[in-house]
Amino acid sequence: MQRLVLVMLSVMLISHGKMVLANPCEGKIAINRASIKKLTSLPGIGKKKALSIVRLRKEQPIIKIETLVQVKGIGKKILAKIGDKLCVQPQLLLPPLAPIVKPITPPPPGSGTRNFYRPGEVD
Repeated sequence: MQRLVLVMLSVMLISHGKMVLANPCEGKIAINRASIKKLTSLPGIGKKKALSIVRLRKEQPIIKIETLVQVKGIGKKILAKIGDKLCVQPQLLLPPLAPIVKPITPPPPGSGTRNFYRPGEVD
């Protein structure tokens, strides 16, 4: 329990009486959120490689920086140059939202009514 409390305190910062979570990507480029313009600011990354990085992260969020070697033209050398300038910020995975209102079902064929109704309602 003490260890958990120490870890929680080390992750959080106190600022003007408010608790603020520390930003793990402070001063770095977040791979999963960076624009093409930001990615092209990295040494050895042009527009084509930046577009490939965006395509890769759309398929699946990048969890490790080493995943970038899957992009054509990015090898260990380029990764060594840019690795310290990048960070992987975890994506929030939220379950899909449930519909707020029940969907309206159309009337059964041949009922002669044009109005839609909800199940259980009487015309």
